[in-house]
Amino acid sequence: MQLLKGFYGRRFFRIQPIYYLALAFVICISLNGAVREDVIYHIFFVQNLSNVLLRGDIGIYGPAAPWWSLAVEEQFYVFWAPIVIFLRPNAWRLSLLGAFALAIGWRAFAWYADLGQANVLVTFGNLDSLAAGAAVAIIISTGRITPAVSRCFSVILTVGIAALCLLSLTEMSEGIFAFRTSFVGRVLADVPVYMIASSLIFFLAVGKATTAAKAMETPVLVFIGKRSYGAYVYHQVVNYTFFFFVTPNWLEPSFGVKPELHGPGEFLVFTSITLLLAALSYKYIEQPIFRLRDRIYPTTR
Repeated sequence: MQLLKGFYGRRFFRIQPIYYLALAFVICISLNGAVREDVIYHIFFVQNLSNVLLRGDIGIYGPAAPWWSLAVEEQFYVFWAPIVIFLRPNAWRLSLLGAFALAIGWRAFAWYADLGQANVLVTFGNLDSLAAGAAVAIIISTGRITPAVSRCFSVILTVGIAALCLLSLTEMSEGIFAFRTSFVGRVLADVPVYMIASSLIFFLAVGKATTAAKAMETPVLVFIGKRSYGAYVYHQVVNYTFFFFVTPNWLEPSFGVKPELHGPGEFLVFTSITLLLAALSYKYIEQPIFRLRDRIYPTTR
């Protein structure tokens, strides 16, 4: 139980503080009515389900729309951490195999039943990509990285790249809308992505992707990586705050700037502000919280 308590405690200190801060900001300035009405679901990280059952459109939550993936992550922790801590490795393997089957099966069902965005918003639809990451972590943690294991990941990487290229060509020939509403687009399109991602993570972890590792260890990427969670939480909050408050109330009357949410100019401005905010958040909010976390829940293997 101590391991489970430590895991959830450390996850809480990493995820919840700035998430709740951003959620409180959205509600306090009335940035989105749907978020205010469904705040209880956002507090308990089930907004992906409330979106499917009550709203039906991921965009309805506006600045909080990207946080559905955070809800999926939190829900995954609920059952995966106890499986790893309390059960034997055979149970892990069975759980991972079941996750792959359940995810693809759910997405196929959601496509057949025309459930719209439920294919990915519901946690079931993401279990295969989560299982891929978990499988890599388990394999690496054993410390037994044989040539056969490396060859297996090389095959997975090659197949993933080939499949992604094929899907991209199919999307270009059929059109984005037709492809993304098709069976392949709804059910199988994400599979090559996590095949490639999990393989790259494996090779980086075992020190066999030295060129990629050197590129990712550049100061700029390290800087962004450490602040990426804050950027994820804040980026749409920044966009919508400027779109609804700053631009129409200040920039437009003073400089004639017309508000736009997704224009190239807005993208550059919003990205710069988001990274600045994430950097300030990391230094003055997150790092002090990390120090408190490490005192309460020291790292364990």
